[in-house]
Amino acid sequence: MAEAIEFIRRVREEFGCKIHVLGVGGYEFIPVLRSLGVDSFDSTSWIHDARFGIVRVGKRAYSVRVRYRGKNPPLPEDFRCDCPACRLFFEDLRKNGVAGLRARALHNAWNLLKFVEEVSRMPPERALRLCRFRLVRRIVLERVVWRRLTASCAGC
Repeated sequence: MAEAIEFIRRVREEFGCKIHVLGVGGYEFIPVLRSLGVDSFDSTSWIHDARFGIVRVGKRAYSVRVRYRGKNPPLPEDFRCDCPACRLFFEDLRKNGVAGLRARALHNAWNLLKFVEEVSRMPPERALRLCRFRLVRRIVLERVVWRRLTASCAGC
């Protein structure tokens, strides 16, 4: 991870171009990408989660599996959502098969877009606090944020 962060920092610093990161768009890393100044990324986490019976609500993950067997708590029985997917397919969220997968995938994609919008409005340093991995936060702070601060104070 440290190498990837350093690579993104160096590309940004040396070329000043827009940066798209492939396949690193999970909820824990979106704030990190924001703090690194990444312009865009892609993610399949929304459909992978749906496939395994996961419904996202903000950053939280809930399971809709009948036999709960994971680290995620069960989706509350009184769960309500007004996203376009839930307005159309709410009754399918807890189902197995294609109907359940479709409902969860569309809901999760909508939720991911809303999360990205929220993080995009945050200052990079604040966004970074959303990442639960202390080591990743420390690496970003040391290699990116600290350099920005010292560079801006070079003429002080």
